[in-house]
Amino acid sequence: MQLPVQIVFHQLDPWPGAEEHLRERAAQLERFCPQMISCRVVVEETQKHHRLGRPVAVRIDVRLPGHELTVNRLHDTDFHVAAREAFEAMTRQLEDYQQRRRGEVKRHEPTTARELPGLSEAEAEAEAEAEAETRSGAGLRVGDEAGRTRMPR
Repeated sequence: MQLPVQIVFHQLDPWPGAEEHLRERAAQLERFCPQMISCRVVVEETQKHHRLGRPVAVRIDVRLPGHELTVNRLHDTDFHVAAREAFEAMTRQLEDYQQRRRGEVKRHEPTTARELPGLSEAEAEAEAEAEAETRSGAGLRVGDEAGRTRMPR
């Protein structure tokens, strides 16, 4: 990582071991994706309700070359659950990023006639109509003056 991990606590005091736990989890992300430029973790208490406890939100921002990934997770009372869910979600996003970067994700070929390259507008519309007829179950049979007749339904 080019920049050190930033850990920020908003509206609550950090408890013993919380910052160390977050740094360890960020180091795991860096081992998984060494291209990381920076990682920022924000932990905040969203509201103070005497009946609901202390909801904790964890936000992770990761900067990569040409990309920025963000995850937000909120849990009713437990910081550890919110942090675990946030880091798991970031790991999934980093996996997707790595797969796209390596070219392991297939690109879909055009499926409709309008998306096919090299067709004129009239040819594309004719292809779309023929495709719609085929899907509706109206097949064609050779034999009339144009060379085709509709099959009986």
